[in-house]
Amino acid sequence: MIRKLISACMVALAACCFAGCDDDDAAHHITDLRLVRMVPSTGLSGEQVKILGTNFIPQVADNTVTINGKNARVLAAAKDELRILLPENEAGTYDVAVTSGDRTAEGLRFTYIRTTSHTYIVSTIAGTRSGHGLVDGVGTEAQIGLPRGISIAPDGSLYLTDSRNHAIRRLGTDMVMTTLYSGNTATLKSPWQGGFDSKGNYYVASKDCSSVVRIAPDGTTSVFASGIKAPMCVACDKDDNVYVAARDNKKIIKYTPSGQASDYAAFSDLAAGPNAIAFDSKGNLAVGFSSVRKVVMVTPSGERIDIAGCGERPGDAGYSDGEEGNPLAAIVGNVFGLAFDAADRLYIADASAHSIRILTPKDGDYTKGTLETVAGTGKAGYTDGLGLKAAFNNPYGVQPTPDGKTIYVADSSNELIRSISVK
Repeated sequence: MIRKLISACMVALAACCFAGCDDDDAAHHITDLRLVRMVPSTGLSGEQVKILGTNFIPQVADNTVTINGKNARVLAAAKDELRILLPENEAGTYDVAVTSGDRTAEGLRFTYIRTTSHTYIVSTIAGTRSGHGLVDGVGTEAQIGLPRGISIAPDGSLYLTDSRNHAIRRLGTDMVMTTLYSGNTATLKSPWQGGFDSKGNYYVASKDCSSVVRIAPDGTTSVFASGIKAPMCVACDKDDNVYVAARDNKKIIKYTPSGQASDYAAFSDLAAGPNAIAFDSKGNLAVGFSSVRKVVMVTPSGERIDIAGCGERPGDAGYSDGEEGNPLAAIVGNVFGLAFDAADRLYIADASAHSIRILTPKDGDYTKGTLETVAGTGKAGYTDGLGLKAAFNNPYGVQPTPDGKTIYVADSSNELIRSISVK
């Protein structure tokens, strides 16, 4: 009996101890200051940001926030949220500290994005992320699958390559999307990028058919060239010669308007063949690659020069634009889209960096120009808005208007067509 009594007392005592510990832990947890995240996690000096967490004192005066040791102005306070005004800081990523009453918490970091030379606003103009069928319609009511290329037609409409649905689509100036050609995978399969000649003929790389398809202004379709290993992109010069980026041939093939072929440039010494090509007004041909991590240029005389990228992989800091006046110091990824505007600025769709970049030459010299990332966060995603806050997922095609005031993007993995307004 005595043993039973002692055992019962010990059990009761242990239960009390455990209960006491639990109460202490719970009380500590209830009053603990904790930081969860910042919304958004990137921004510019002077913008408003929310800090989400637990157990903030809900009076503004009782909270202090510092970023990189600089005080942020606290605009509003609630138990689970602070709203602040970002203090001045240079572009970079910095530690955040919050003091609420006599408690301080750290652990969050905030990234200040750099300012761009212009204001770039990204918006979605066609396609939907919820579907990728061959569905025509107005703007975001339409569907498109894996758009790879985008070109401006003579009438101002956009020609789009719908790789998933093996189709060529047209997005009119009224934002109505229609299907120009589809259904014959023996002729057009997995189309990549195309371009127009001076007569309005549209030439497009039919990658999985190893050919180039021509669509005449009246809609007549024919195979222009065949026997090409992984044709990725087509561009035309002022004389209506047709140039094809033959990736697995590791060369660019030139065709006369009548179809006579000759090798224009070879890249057998590089890690990969060409993905993208585009002519500037002087007849220089820009060339983009995967794995090479450079953009090169072939001059009319046949000289090959590097114009952007150092050839190195990105480190912890990610992709970079190099230095002003030295684009060869930049970190460049897999380039699938290139295009020039009337001022010979080169637009680069960098799929690895999930970004759109512009190389502006200095006095006609691209090697002494400046490379600038104007849209994209460097990570895959989907967000409209201010250029460096907007997110893309494998942008494969890029096409500016001649004046450079609008940039169209084939946002391939998001299966959308995006527009960048330049102000």
